Amino acid sequence: LTGQPKQNVTVSVAGTNLITAGDGSFLFNAVPALPVTLIATAGGYSSLVANLDLLVGITNVYEFAISPNIGDPNTIRLVLTWGASPTDLDSHLLTPAVAGQFYHIYYADRGSVASAPFANLDVDDVTSFGPETITITNTSPGIYTYYIYQFSSTGSIVGSGASARVYTSSGLASTLTVPATGVGRYWYVCEIDGLSRAVKLLNFVSNSPPSLPTGPAAITTQPLSRTTSAGSNATFAVVAA
Repeated sequence: LTGQPKQNVTVSVAGTNLITAGDGSFLFNAVPALPVTLIATAGGYSSLVANLDLLVGITNVYEFAISPNIGDPNTIRLVLTWGASPTDLDSHLLTPAVAGQFYHIYYADRGSVASAPFANLDVDDVTSFGPETITITNTSPGIYTYYIYQFSSTGSIVGSGASARVYTSSGLASTLTVPATGVGRYWYVCEIDGLSRAVKLLNFVSNSPPSLPTGPAAITTQPLSRTTSAGSNATFAVVAA
């Protein structure tokens, strides 16, 4: 949420444990040149597990972000990280109607977690790696669409190794890596059902962005019943979703 280096994180690779320094760095020597699993843990944070394919004869650089634990079951956190190229990837969230209005959360309109749309983008990282985090503190009925756009004119998001993680109060719920094949600048990550908070993973790239919601908010009603005496009036209300 801050994008700042984190000290005192325990990082485990191939059975060896290290603690991150004040600048968040760590260095493993003589790691087997095989696919390995990296595990990062810290008090008050969700554990991170990542599978790495290491190259022989070079220093492999890997940057990751850990996410604070979520106490509120209504909260969902979406975290984007990526490599050196493309330098600028942007996080986007389309909301259903919230208090009668549709919202598009991104770098030009970061939203708010304290008021509608109850969703916020923390930072806009334009110089590689991330993280960029979108936090949703309260969902409304309808579908939320989370996607990533390659803003950089050079490089390709396809096969870049960019990762998106979904966190809930139970911890890390899903991890997706951008597909290695396909054509496009838009990476569709997932949809979230605002009513059940169920996450539907998408994970494909496209040349076209998702359609922005338009028109008036949907009208919904809550079932009501009233018992009245003969000749009395009953008042019902209809509200926008």
